[in-house]
Amino acid sequence: MDIPLEDSDDEWCALLMLLANLLAYLLVLGFVIVVIFLVLKISAYFIDLPSGEGEDDDEATETDPLLLQHKTASLFAYGTYVAPAPAGASCSRSNEVDDDGSQNDVRLCVICYDEEQNSFFVPCGHSATCLVCARRIYNEENKVCPVCRRVIGRVRKL
Repeated sequence: MDIPLEDSDDEWCALLMLLANLLAYLLVLGFVIVVIFLVLKISAYFIDLPSGEGEDDDEATETDPLLLQHKTASLFAYGTYVAPAPAGASCSRSNEVDDDGSQNDVRLCVICYDEEQNSFFVPCGHSATCLVCARRIYNEENKVCPVCRRVIGRVRKL
């Protein structure tokens, strides 16, 4: 019975040596990875140092906005509702020119952008389209308001 015990001891020794070698390989591999990481980090630090008076401010980075701030304000305001001017006002709001030179056409149809908004949908009451586009939407199969997606019962002219 001594022979099977020696065989099992040999198996355990072989298994322990295999685990010891595996652990040693993993430790050496981890050490090499850390050394390579540090070398790359240090080399990147020396490469990225500015050689002149400072960094170039004209370079675009990932965190820079795509559009300038003063242009985005006019883009997002396009087509929004503005209360009409009082009756005593001398100039028309629809032909007014903004600071950036674009015409302020806030009461245009949101579908075609050609005609003024002159119709509304019943029952929701949204007034966002001209009468031609409103009738075209009403005659479609699904008949939903382009603003709130409620079913349209009727189209009325303002």
